[in-house]
Amino acid sequence: MVERDNELKGTTFTISVLHLSDGNPDRIRQLLEAKVAQAPQFFNCAPLVLNVERLEAIPDFEQLRELVESEDFVLVGITGARDEAMKTAAKAAGLAVMVSGKSRKAEPEPTPPAPEPKPVEAAPVPPVPAPVEASKVHVGPVRSGQQIYAAGTSLVVLGVHRDGGFSEYAAVPAKNAWPIPDDIPDKHAVMVEPFTIAANVTGQANPIEQDVALVYGAGPMGLVTVQALKGVYKVKQVIVVDRIDERLKMAQRSGADWVLNNGERSLQAALDEKGIKPTLIIDAACHPSILQEAITLASPAARIVLMGFSSEPSHIVQQGITGKELAIFSSRLNANKFPVVIDWLKKGLIDPEKLITHTFDYHHVTDALELFEKDQRQCCKVLLTFGQ
Repeated sequence: MVERDNELKGTTFTISVLHLSDGNPDRIRQLLEAKVAQAPQFFNCAPLVLNVERLEAIPDFEQLRELVESEDFVLVGITGARDEAMKTAAKAAGLAVMVSGKSRKAEPEPTPPAPEPKPVEAAPVPPVPAPVEASKVHVGPVRSGQQIYAAGTSLVVLGVHRDGGFSEYAAVPAKNAWPIPDDIPDKHAVMVEPFTIAANVTGQANPIEQDVALVYGAGPMGLVTVQALKGVYKVKQVIVVDRIDERLKMAQRSGADWVLNNGERSLQAALDEKGIKPTLIIDAACHPSILQEAITLASPAARIVLMGFSSEPSHIVQQGITGKELAIFSSRLNANKFPVVIDWLKKGLIDPEKLITHTFDYHHVTDALELFEKDQRQCCKVLLTFGQ
């Protein structure tokens, strides 16, 4: 075994930057709370850098650290400091003084001092850039923690960065609007979008009747996938694992042939006991340990589909993938599958009714949201009704 010394290497990480226009703690807290509310998992323990370029006075960095960390961010350092006093104060608070890549490139090469230097006027403070107008608008649902990339554009997600998610009316591109046949009830029509995720997953993995499918997670995404596997593709055996018994009962109602609480019993031992090697594995639970376990459990030439958005690293052995010639897919959005799911509904291949566990009048939308957030055992999909 070859021993290696410790190494220090340069690399690149994505770090959020908070641009401060003043040091008002209340305004900063409100901004951070709003961002965390949009994507709690994504921002949990996320590194954060303060851009202090617009500040005239040196802020209380210790107070800022406490404020930022109270919202579960990790304060790394500052950038944009224009004088040594600001840098010294940040260092005294244990913060790194960072220079962005653009700033480094903009710095001129040092020149030797002139024999008789002339007084130099102070450089003007750069103007505050005008708010960026949205040049790309994403219309559609965004799951917690989801990242959407828009290279060369400023991205605005309807219902997240801009109001519209719960508005009475919303303007969307014509290509995003699909007519619903009269024979499909409204309460089923509103469930089209969740099933488009399953349509995208199965469209990539191409299930066949002879498959033995293993689905991790009996949440909404796992359950719509179970219905697609059984109702649309007629897969002969669908196994669902979860750590919540109530969720597993929902999986059985959606067509799962066998369910297992892998918090109480080893999944590998249970599969070995029955001599089962899954040919299709779908991760709808989003835990970093699942990928390696799926690689271990999979049969040769199996397909593995990742649906989650875990920000934690997964430790895998590459030999396990190449040795079995496994195919790994990922699924993030609905990929224009609305007409596919509408056709499934028309043919009666799926049953959204099995996923709707609670119904609220829209006046009680706050109660509905709180229930969905807090009751992970009994709650699956919550329907809002609008009376005439």
